[in-house]
Amino acid sequence: MATDEFTAEYEHVSVERDGAVGYLRMDRADAYNAMNEMMAGEIRDASIELMETDDDVRCTVLTGADEWFNTGADLANLEGDESDGRRLRDLASRLHTAVQHIATAPKPAIAGVNGVAAGAGFGLAMAADLVVVSEEARFEFAYPRLGLSGDGGITHFLPDLVGHRRAREIALLDEPIDAEVAVEMGLATEVVPAARSTSASPNSPRNSPPDRPEPSARPSA
Repeated sequence: MATDEFTAEYEHVSVERDGAVGYLRMDRADAYNAMNEMMAGEIRDASIELMETDDDVRCTVLTGADEWFNTGADLANLEGDESDGRRLRDLASRLHTAVQHIATAPKPAIAGVNGVAAGAGFGLAMAADLVVVSEEARFEFAYPRLGLSGDGGITHFLPDLVGHRRAREIALLDEPIDAEVAVEMGLATEVVPAARSTSASPNSPRNSPPDRPEPSARPSA
């Protein structure tokens, strides 16, 4: 795949363009693509670059490096002191801005879920217009295990996608959801082989996808 590199420099995401398709790839593989403050800010900035600034990009694919999509906040990176609350609020603020841009941008987004999407990563995937999952993909709500409430837009997206009753089941039981079940529930669009989950979906326009109409409302965090 012939790609164009973008001029902005990022540490935890890579941004490329193949024709009219932009690729935003989360890359902290040494930490299972867990999200720290820097990654959240870079997802925010790169999504703006691809979906709002670059006129040549007509569609954006959001995916993860190696075998993970995004496993949520990197709690192992916290200090265990009073600074943790401030850092988590900072991460959440950056993440929510990124999710809002992806969900409301005038150009469509495809989430290529190539592995585990947990916590904040689950919400990030649900912000996309199409969710293409590999056979190894798995969604996990994860927040009850940590004693936290859902963030990253997940409490907004789930009821819209699967209904209030099923959304409560996902949030309270916190059971892993595999690729086939995700499609059956309406969380994902289709299951594809792993090698195809990180590129533009074969069933969606590749070179000239249509612009998405302006939304009437923004999602709440």
